[in-house]
Amino acid sequence: MKKETIRITCAQMHSLTNEKRKNLDKMKQLADMALQKYPDTDLILFPELATTGCECTPEDCRSIAETMQGPSIKELSNYARDHSVFLVFGFIEKDPDTDKVYNSAALIDRSGKVLGQYRKMHLVEEEKPGVESGNSDYPVFQTEIGTIGIMICWDSAFPETARILALKGADYILIPAAWEKPQQHDWDLVQQARAFDNVIYTACCNQVGAEEILDFFGRSKLTGPNGQLLSEVVEDQEAIVSASFNYMDKEPLRAGYYALLKDRRPETYGMLLGKGHGAKYE
Repeated sequence: MKKETIRITCAQMHSLTNEKRKNLDKMKQLADMALQKYPDTDLILFPELATTGCECTPEDCRSIAETMQGPSIKELSNYARDHSVFLVFGFIEKDPDTDKVYNSAALIDRSGKVLGQYRKMHLVEEEKPGVESGNSDYPVFQTEIGTIGIMICWDSAFPETARILALKGADYILIPAAWEKPQQHDWDLVQQARAFDNVIYTACCNQVGAEEILDFFGRSKLTGPNGQLLSEVVEDQEAIVSASFNYMDKEPLRAGYYALLKDRRPETYGMLLGKGHGAKYE
């Protein structure tokens, strides 16, 4: 039986470039803080590329990439098991079958089992030399705390990503991110818009602090299914932010005023299906 009222806690952090050991230690320290402050936490969400930092050359990306059975995954799986908590975090993944490298997010359940990963679909220009774009599967994960959808950072700027996850039955969407200054307005707008678009809860955890080139602003937040802000980090520093909600609360909203999914007109959306439909940008 699914647990419907859950608590998600975001661990906003500054990940150091190519310092996996230090980043893993910090992740566990922040997780300890989260569980001390919010002992009823069901899931802790970390930022995009939490284990490695965000600035890596193509060569560095390949050298620090791990498979889903890699040491960082195993270490965090052990933490999840020992503390009976779900974890979601960003890392650089190597596919052992194809040798391709991805910007991925892993999902681990409270028993320490790795449930799977999502590979970032929409890459920004700076990361394209180092990692591949993900596939088009947009998985959702059936768990004891609901059906989880994941998208990574810039994916959330594309309404189609969240819409597919909602249509596939996600109860809420988790968004590990590394969104940099000075685009704070875009971040605020996009995260709350995706919640409103799909009448769904979202949790967004952003990097904070400066690497060599990029400077991140944090502002991690949890948003309700009508776009209202539930909780947010306002300090430009490492911090914990959390909210408890019943994800089934979205269903009466979807059946009433917020009937955005029910009242869709997919038969008129042919231009969204791909090339050859007369779209200006193909």
